[in-house]
Amino acid sequence: MKKLMIALLCLLLALPALAEDEEFTSGDYAYVLLEDGTAQITDYEGEDVALEVPAALDGHAVTSIGRKAFMHNRTIVRLTLPEGLKSIEQNAFSACSALVELTLPDGLESIGNTAFEGCKSLTQVALPAGLASVGDGLFNKCPALTQVFLPDDLAEISSGMFADCPSLTQVALPADLTRIGGGAFFNCASLTQIDLPASLTAIDRLAFRNCTSLTKVDVPEGVTSLGEVAFLNCAGLNEVTLPDSLTEIGVKAFDDCPNVKVIVGSGSYAEQYCRESGYNYECREK
Repeated sequence: MKKLMIALLCLLLALPALAEDEEFTSGDYAYVLLEDGTAQITDYEGEDVALEVPAALDGHAVTSIGRKAFMHNRTIVRLTLPEGLKSIEQNAFSACSALVELTLPDGLESIGNTAFEGCKSLTQVALPAGLASVGDGLFNKCPALTQVFLPDDLAEISSGMFADCPSLTQVALPADLTRIGGGAFFNCASLTQIDLPASLTAIDRLAFRNCTSLTKVDVPEGVTSLGEVAFLNCAGLNEVTLPDSLTEIGVKAFDDCPNVKVIVGSGSYAEQYCRESGYNYECREK
């Protein structure tokens, strides 16, 4: 019996190992099959300027773009992703230096961290409705980005989502937004206006730091927390209205805003904070 077991073991060891996530090629694409039989693109070797990623490879529906699949591509200028795509993984298109135009499909469910970080030629983006998950630093370091359009059902602007986008002038915030993540608009020096929706409850630390072109901000009733240095060095800021609902404001929220006047409710936590911090403030009429 012992000899039989040894023989079986030797036979198993002699068999070729089954490769995990076996990679296939189809034209300019490499892909793996996911558990549901659909394809995840893992690499692209083409040189197309205007690229329409196919909806299927070898009969397998393309539902995912894998990590770093198109990273550092230098030829794609116009990119259209296929209907049926569900996820874009971390760094999938980061540092695609020539990318100017991006079309994302309806039905897209998630985009990973820094998926489009460092796309230095990207000028504007419209995110589709239904996104359940948007990663941190999504468009970080996209210096040509000027406009972003977001779906109304997006609940959170992720941390660093638009950090270091110095040309960004316009952002249409979602109607259902509840949180603006840490450093979401850090160093957006050309952002002149931000209309915060009534659904908002939290603005995290560094959210608008160094947004030197912002002139006026109205924080809506319902916001309970404003993170530390949230508006630090917003040198052009003249007026900020803070709600009575605030129960927490981080340190130095309005430091280095030399001309700012903060409008607060009489007897509110915001008034106490401004008085203790030495900020110029006035109480609004009831």
